[in-house]
Amino acid sequence: ASAIAEEVLSGDGNPARLVNLYVADSSGVANEALGKKVKLALREWRAAGITVVISTSLPLYVDITLKLSFRANVDTDALRTIVQNAVVAYVNSLAVNSPLYVSGLYSLLQRYTEDGLVVSEDSIQIPVGDLLPTVGMTIRTALERVTIL
Repeated sequence: ASAIAEEVLSGDGNPARLVNLYVADSSGVANEALGKKVKLALREWRAAGITVVISTSLPLYVDITLKLSFRANVDTDALRTIVQNAVVAYVNSLAVNSPLYVSGLYSLLQRYTEDGLVVSEDSIQIPVGDLLPTVGMTIRTALERVTIL
């Protein structure tokens, strides 16, 4: 579902003829079977003489806490569920090695202002800052990890 390729450079900044490729399925996991499929597919695309090191990904599950406010006369239960599902979908669409930016979560919340969501500076309680995964990790979450106050 996602892959990130990083060219390795030598100490003087020249290409080292090596590419690190990080792969993950939609759940943020990649096993040996997926790694083998990628390796076979690379035979058609890899540049001659370039070594590609395939690294499979592991998920990094994160908790998210939102403190939401709504305009009057809004079905808060329905909008809460929609927002919660949207947050899960957004986080779970992040590619391997991709950070989770708090600004991205705010942008996501802004999409629902027309529906009655009031977004403020304290709408996102957790995470308190951007989350940068270690190499080979894919940030993921689940409905039960997204808390709405």
